[in-house]
Amino acid sequence: MKAKDYITKLIDVLESRTDIVWEKHPLLYKTWTFDLLKIQSKRIAPTDKVILITSGIHGEEIAGPLSLLTYMDKILDLIHTNGYKCIIYPLDNPSGFECGTRYNIDSDEWWCGNNDFLRYQLADGTITDECKKDDTFKWYRSSDPELKQELPLETALLHSLLRKDPLNQIVAHLDLHQDYITPIEWSYVYFYTFSDTYQSIISEIKKHIPLLANTSISAGQSSGDMSNDNACIMRHDGTINDLFYRIWIPDTIAIETTGQTPLPLAEKINRLWIQWMVLLLNERASWWPKKNSSLRQNEWEKIY
Repeated sequence: MKAKDYITKLIDVLESRTDIVWEKHPLLYKTWTFDLLKIQSKRIAPTDKVILITSGIHGEEIAGPLSLLTYMDKILDLIHTNGYKCIIYPLDNPSGFECGTRYNIDSDEWWCGNNDFLRYQLADGTITDECKKDDTFKWYRSSDPELKQELPLETALLHSLLRKDPLNQIVAHLDLHQDYITPIEWSYVYFYTFSDTYQSIISEIKKHIPLLANTSISAGQSSGDMSNDNACIMRHDGTINDLFYRIWIPDTIAIETTGQTPLPLAEKINRLWIQWMVLLLNERASWWPKKNSSLRQNEWEKIY
């Protein structure tokens, strides 16, 4: 599907809604121009709790964007009827989506690919996109001018747009992926998280698809990380989820269905994660935003 057609179809879904606004932002590549679409609740007050959804940063991973196209009305209804607001970036890499390639039409992956949002400076001065549990570090946005890092156009634009978003109001972030790299021949799901507190959601998910638990995952790295019993991997690798963890967004999760998963099933899993995340947020409403609120605000002010 052409990216333009995808955006047109999605806007057709949104046109009848009065609770949503959307805007297109141009990406001027060497060979072509594409648009990055941003969708958000029409009015986000300073006291609103916001759910952020991102999708399609890797162009060949079509399940995320198509999930949002298929279920957008239901997702928006779910979020708004439960008292939350939303910001959605449904297709972060439109040229890669259209070309069926992981990176953009100019093949720009630079140093760390295009899911590139964070850098670590280690104790010896080394700048890297990843840190280990016991490392001493200082962290930066990968777009910080002092680092002088080149970023793919779509990544640089997302950095710019996120600067304007109310990140200190975000209570959950879901990043929709699809693993075509790890050599797995069957349908599975696993998750990148920074907490192992999603057992209630995962118990529901595994009713529909097996968990890729206790398995070495090789996607995007030279040596695989081992998933735990709940198919979760906790890894500080400079991704958008890693950035959001550093600024104290309570829940930031990347959802990965394997490439052999039938598309309707992958779309369903993404929708169910969003649905059950909203229910989990409702259960946690008694302590948000008091828990860690001062720390989150300080971290947010530090980088934005």
